[in-house]
Amino acid sequence: MSKFIPVDLQTGHKTKAEIQERKDAEDSIKCNNDRIREVPKWLDDIAKEEYIKLVDDLENSNILTNVDIPVVAIVADAISKMQQLNETIEKEGMYITKVSDRGSTNIAEHPACRLYRQYNTIYKQYLSELGLSPSSRAKLGVLNQKTREESEDPLLQILNDDE
Repeated sequence: MSKFIPVDLQTGHKTKAEIQERKDAEDSIKCNNDRIREVPKWLDDIAKEEYIKLVDDLENSNILTNVDIPVVAIVADAISKMQQLNETIEKEGMYITKVSDRGSTNIAEHPACRLYRQYNTIYKQYLSELGLSPSSRAKLGVLNQKTREESEDPLLQILNDDE
C-alpha cells in the first residue's frame, strides 16, 4: 500500500501551477473534522481516556478528520486491551501449568501473552496509519526538513519566481 504524501511534504521540484493543482485536489477530498471529539460509545473507560489523549495530541496537526475516528478508536481500544492483559499477566504470571488428559503437567505460555502480542500488532499498525509511530514521525521530519531547505534555497526561489 502506498502512502499518501501531501504536496507540502513532498520533495522534488514542482512548478507553482503543479503545486496549486495538487493543493486544490487535496482540498477537494478533505473531509470534515467536526465530530473528532465525539468519543465512540463502544469504547471502554480506559479506551475513552486514550481516545481523548490521542485526539488532543493530533488536533494541532490538522490531519484528523471524521473518517479517522475509527482508526483513533482502534488505537485507543488496543491500548486499553493491552493494559488489561498486562494486568492479568502481572497477576497470574507469564506461564501457566497445564494438565493434560493423561494427568501430566506442562508449563505453557499464559494465553494473555498471545493476546497481548495480537493487540500490540494492531496498535503498531494503526499508530503508523495515524503517522504516530517513531518511524512515521521520523519520515515526516525528514520530508519537512527537505521542504524547508528547498523553500529557503535562493536558486529554487528564483526558478519558482520565473514560472
